[in-house]
Amino acid sequence: MINYIFIDIDGTLTDGKISYNFFGQDIKFFNVKDGSSIKKVIYNGVQVILLTGRNSNQNKIRAKELGIKLLYQNISNKKSFVLDFLNSNNLPIETGSYFGDDENDLEAMSLFNYRFCPFDASNSIKNIATFISPIAAGNGAFSLVAEYIITINNGGKL
Repeated sequence: MINYIFIDIDGTLTDGKISYNFFGQDIKFFNVKDGSSIKKVIYNGVQVILLTGRNSNQNKIRAKELGIKLLYQNISNKKSFVLDFLNSNNLPIETGSYFGDDENDLEAMSLFNYRFCPFDASNSIKNIATFISPIAAGNGAFSLVAEYIITINNGGKL
């Protein structure tokens, strides 16, 4: 049973590209399929925790739009953050999962039995992944992760 999931943002829910407008504000593109899938896992009782090494107003807007109350930005040591979060919220590691894509996710992701990544994740992440979405980041990769989680939580039925 998966009760919660940590989700990195850049390179998982986005394609990892960051552009800047004339005013120096960053621009990100999120996929509607991923958004619908996040709402679906929340509806099915899975707590979603967004964490990222960057700070972006777009992340705040997207989290609010999806009903995600737990967004943590500027996290430089994700493993330490995750361990502190689990401890302070009395969450058992056995019921958790992680969706990441790159080296900065590796140590935190390694803590969990359920580890997910998009098709274009780094090889070190792919090597430890429980499930590799056949879709690239920012193109709906989380939608298949959501199906996987819901299937596990429903005893093999979607």
